[in-house]
Amino acid sequence: QESKLACPSSDFVNCSVCALCFDTDAANAFDLSPAENTLFGLLFGQLASQNMSIMQDILQGAHVEIAQDSGNRVYDFLDSLPGAYERISSHVSDRQQYGVPEGQVVSTLLTGTVGQRTWLQLE
Repeated sequence: QESKLACPSSDFVNCSVCALCFDTDAANAFDLSPAENTLFGLLFGQLASQNMSIMQDILQGAHVEIAQDSGNRVYDFLDSLPGAYERISSHVSDRQQYGVPEGQVVSTLLTGTVGQRTWLQLE
């Protein structure tokens, strides 16, 4: 089985379903569960536009800002992921910051907002 991306649109605001489906070997190698397919679909398919160089930057901890997250829809998606918990960080945020535990390779997703911009960072 091959890892594949299923996303009807590169526009994250209007994309109702976007998932990166990992084959079993890849999921095990990166300590990923099926619940994370949608998160990685968002990261790779929509934010990185399937660009491996951009995705590498994200995976290495780049601070990512989504400039026009009208109504903070991406933030609402991220803070509703399984295991999300309130936390603080050195980043400025208008709303509560959340951490989302991910596993051993990607430890935590951190997210918050500044105005209509949602930001995230993998730790």
